[in-house]
Amino acid sequence: RRARAVYLVGDSSQHLRSALKGTPVFAALGEVLDGGGVVAAVGASAAALCDPMLDQRGGAFTLGLGLVPGLAVIPEAETESEERRQRTLSSATTPVVELPTGSALVRRRQDWELVGAPVVHGQLPGD
Repeated sequence: RRARAVYLVGDSSQHLRSALKGTPVFAALGEVLDGGGVVAAVGASAAALCDPMLDQRGGAFTLGLGLVPGLAVIPEAETESEERRQRTLSSATTPVVELPTGSALVRRRQDWELVGAPVVHGQLPGD
């Protein structure tokens, strides 16, 4: 709760979601943000923080943790086939950010910063 920064890593958004959903640890992440701290996530961990969350197994959307509501992230977007990419984007009901390796989407209060080569489909929440 008093951390100034929390960094989440991992290659399974489903595992992170199941490990954190409804726990005091997840509640503490929100308190870190509310206190002006930083919560950073890489790859599949970034997808898990969103709601909806991209299900890595098939490319459909599922329930995420919701720390970032109304936004979905496709991590390591360059690894997706064009067919799966199109299927995923066509089923989206919220904005989607394709986040290639080495890129970042940063939110500071209500402002978004795009770093590297992310591709935004739709309007980012709060914009």
